[in-house]
Amino acid sequence: MDEETPAATPAIAPDFADILRRHSAHEARVAELFPANKAAVLKALGEQGIAKVLVRFDGAGDSGQIEEVIAFGDDGTERPIPDAAVALQKIAFGDDAPQTVAETLDEAIDNLAYALLQSSHGGWENNEGAYGDFTFDVAAGLITLEYNERYETSELFSHVY
Repeated sequence: MDEETPAATPAIAPDFADILRRHSAHEARVAELFPANKAAVLKALGEQGIAKVLVRFDGAGDSGQIEEVIAFGDDGTERPIPDAAVALQKIAFGDDAPQTVAETLDEAIDNLAYALLQSSHGGWENNEGAYGDFTFDVAAGLITLEYNERYETSELFSHVY
């Protein structure tokens, strides 16, 4: 019995230039949304009586996470982060327009911190990793990042006697 082998469908090579262009365009749109999202989170914190938030992160060996989030009131005392919601603008890859999503303040703080780490120090959790903290200063309207990158070195000494 003669069976014909079906013709192989030619593989279509991905257009990497197009993928990179679309990725860059998406990253630019995400960056455009950041100032309004930052302002919304800081405003919501202020409305809840939070003056500052400290976010500590640590990562190495291809994993990393936020270790703790501590909020402080106007008087400098530690306070719990209220379970209040904040409306943020998010855009999914390939979408034309952002969507408004509600997140708790705790989620919004985590997401802003992770986004800032990714945009300023992508791969912060890889190899020896990095650690540091963010300070959300409500009155100043600023988020400050103190970033410590770990690295390993080696030196070769060669001797012939």
